[in-house]
Amino acid sequence: MTLTKTPIKYLVSCAIKKFRLEKKISQENLALISNISRRHMSSIESGETDIRTQTLEKICKGLKIKVSDIYIEAESHIG
Repeated sequence: MTLTKTPIKYLVSCAIKKFRLEKKISQENLALISNISRRHMSSIESGETDIRTQTLEKICKGLKIKVSDIYIEAESHIG
């Protein structure tokens, strides 16, 4: 983890990637169904950018999960 990544941002990005891979959805397809660019999706998953709530909602809708699922998964890796 680099200094530019805050722990929660990194954990949320890992949770998004975990759910995406579990559902066997490519990053490109998730970006498409979430109506965001593939480049933005990549920067979110790598923890390079802060994710807006609205964008997180779009991604969760594309993954067919609740926003809370992301935070529950992220919190499971704290401490």
